Amino acid sequence: MIDVKLNDWKIHLERRRAIRNQVEKYKRLDMSERICDFPDDFFQKFISCITQEDLITYPSHARYDQLIDKISDVEEVHVNQIHLVPGSDVAIRLIFELACCRKSEVISTNPSFPMYDVYAKMFDSKIISVDYGKDLKTNTSDFLSKLSPKTRLVIISNPSNPVGDWKSVDEIEVLCHELQKRKILLCIDEAYVDYGPGTCKSLVENYQNIIITRTFSKGLGAAGIRVGYVISNSAIIDAMSRLRFTFPITNISTKFAIHLLEHSKIYQTYTRETIKERDYLAKKFKHAGFDVVNSHCNWIHFNDHCDNQRAVKILHDYDISLKAGTVIPFDPRSNWVRLTVGPGLAETEFIKEVLES
Repeated sequence: MIDVKLNDWKIHLERRRAIRNQVEKYKRLDMSERICDFPDDFFQKFISCITQEDLITYPSHARYDQLIDKISDVEEVHVNQIHLVPGSDVAIRLIFELACCRKSEVISTNPSFPMYDVYAKMFDSKIISVDYGKDLKTNTSDFLSKLSPKTRLVIISNPSNPVGDWKSVDEIEVLCHELQKRKILLCIDEAYVDYGPGTCKSLVENYQNIIITRTFSKGLGAAGIRVGYVISNSAIIDAMSRLRFTFPITNISTKFAIHLLEHSKIYQTYTRETIKERDYLAKKFKHAGFDVVNSHCNWIHFNDHCDNQRAVKILHDYDISLKAGTVIPFDPRSNWVRLTVGPGLAETEFIKEVLES
């Protein structure tokens, strides 16, 4: 028992830690990271620019501005529409903090990114779930039907985590339009946007209630630097900036983010090849007799008639870090595997063995 005055309900929030076997290339298939290393020349060029001052001194706001300028160029939005954060999960937490009040409601999909529920509880709010249909999709009307006077935020990952479906800009705009009339904030979590058909950022120009969150962790392949950003209108960006950390990103993380954006072909090639490999593997698994749910992210889900018992054993024998034990809506099996994919994965010995099992 803690014998001091705290918000007791907050210390009872359930938080989980990821447990992994391996982080080596082609073995880190559990957390949607880049599965193979960056090219040596690209990486060594970055290493050569690190100085002791990057470790000794506080981060430079001038360098933050340089990174924002780079993001502005890439995204084709104004610098005052961008806010830097240490990972897009922190951006989402700030959005919950801005939007939510005691006993308010937040609408999202079921299933969704687990941190949405954690943040809702953290700010004394409740998640109102929109369930997937048998086609593994949700409809705009389903979100609108859940609105109440308590609704303060609607949050959707697009492409979605963990199902992997995607909503078009037209679908999102209908929702955005209806929510703006009710002065309700809409957050579109675009963590996996580089693997999907498109982005909703164009809606920022026409609507005052939409926030787009982005990360360097997925398509850009730099989960370890913990860099993300928000795209929205200048008023919302200004509000978020008032909640900012003093120094949100380290010197080294900022340098690497800039280095990566200056070598965009590195991650553009990787994402393009990953999409090709994802679709190829989905076909290979189906041909081998597995049930497959493909995605607009950098993973596929697969299962078989024995609930993946043989496949998971093979992968564990190879000491692969994987995400097993997942559930797909309307399917009774409880051991689906969500497998992170990337270029060359189909040629690994363990994938070949799984497909032959």
